[in-house]
Amino acid sequence: MAIDLGPGNIYVVTFKSFNVQYLINGKPLKSKNIYYNKEITRLTSIQMKTIANKYFKRTKKMNTLKET
Repeated sequence: MAIDLGPGNIYVVTFKSFNVQYLINGKPLKSKNIYYNKEITRLTSIQMKTIANKYFKRTKKMNTLKET
């Protein structure tokens, strides 16, 4: 058995004794992660500009984004 982890595919599993391969596509998950990170960055920037504070503060909107 061999397992290959990569950024495009979450993992690829192959079995030597059987001629079977499992390929799990990681691109949709990677896309959602990129969107989440960009949205958190955008909301943090807005919050920091609004309160003119250099310290990070998580807002309710960020917390609801985290829960989904």
